[in-house]
Amino acid sequence: MANHVLVFGASGSAGWSVVEEALARYPNHDTFSTVTAMVNRPLSLSASGWTNGAVPGRPSLRIASGIDLTAGTAETLAATMKGQAPELNKTTHVIYCAFIQHDHPATEARMNGEAMQRLTGALNLECPDLRKFVLSEGTRFYHRQCSAENALPAPFKEEMTRWCNEQQREELFYFHMEAALDETCKGGGWTWCGIIPDAVIGFAPSGSTFALQLMWATWLALYRHNNGAGAKVHYPGTGTSYSTKFNEVSASVLAKGFIWAALNPDIQNGEIFNIADRHQPSTMADTFPKLCGYFGLESEGPPETLDETSDFVMPSKYVKDNRHRFEEMGLTPIRIWKGDWLDAYGTMYTYDRHIGLDKIRAAGFVEERDPLGGWFKAFEQMKTANMIPW
Repeated sequence: MANHVLVFGASGSAGWSVVEEALARYPNHDTFSTVTAMVNRPLSLSASGWTNGAVPGRPSLRIASGIDLTAGTAETLAATMKGQAPELNKTTHVIYCAFIQHDHPATEARMNGEAMQRLTGALNLECPDLRKFVLSEGTRFYHRQCSAENALPAPFKEEMTRWCNEQQREELFYFHMEAALDETCKGGGWTWCGIIPDAVIGFAPSGSTFALQLMWATWLALYRHNNGAGAKVHYPGTGTSYSTKFNEVSASVLAKGFIWAALNPDIQNGEIFNIADRHQPSTMADTFPKLCGYFGLESEGPPETLDETSDFVMPSKYVKDNRHRFEEMGLTPIRIWKGDWLDAYGTMYTYDRHIGLDKIRAAGFVEERDPLGGWFKAFEQMKTANMIPW
């Protein structure tokens, strides 16, 4: 039977790359015959940036817009999806990269759990051939348990996700989505698994709620435009965060991990796996100067202070203050809805937070690469999409 994959959240960094890799026929030419990109906001093929969207011999692509997971019932959602995706009943796999953001953790958890309940109910109504549902999760599992004084031992391992206390479980939306999946998969004859990345480095044509690489690319490109090649720029954070360890994942590697999990019959129902570009952790002390170098800038490291006496302007404010430059240059800046939250990246992580990859490597996903390639690829895609000056 031909495989048909639904990709939810397809306009975000992770979902966009899943569609791109599926269209490129990863891991082989007959992986999927049909790819349906599920999005809420309107998205045309020309605006999507998918390079294989109309290439003969590739899987067929349908973009289904107006898919609002937050409203209605399973029945009304099923009808909407069926109207946008006539081959919905032939779905064999789902890769879910959607996220409903809310500033209040308990509300955010409830909304995402209800959306998952609504969606999986709709899938059970309309998708009799569904075999696997892959859920994109994240390292909030670990960070909600950490503080500067009492962090989990790094590298973080999958079993640590279950160490959360009851309040953390109530306020963390992953647990609510997992509970919905556990309940509804029993009536559908399909299984689910979860993939846990930390920072996802990739391209998003419609903007993003949280996307560090998109914010920093916009900031650094503007800084270069305003100050010229060779200008010096501080790291937007503290000396402590500058040297802590982490391991990011490029969106293309993450997408391949999702597809690998979707097709792997040996993965048990409810299993979760960490994923990153490589075992070896990175630090911003090593990464940030190279990102600056890409834009022709020179890193000065962290400023001496970030308090009210500092004249350093954080990235989100710098971009906001210089937004008029985009119109002057005929550019279309990307939208990042929580850019001010991203400014906390350089101050909040005072502990090593790299994740362990032993489990996913043992299960057979062994792709490893230099993470800088993911950053630079995202920057190039933003230039091609006319989002940043160059």
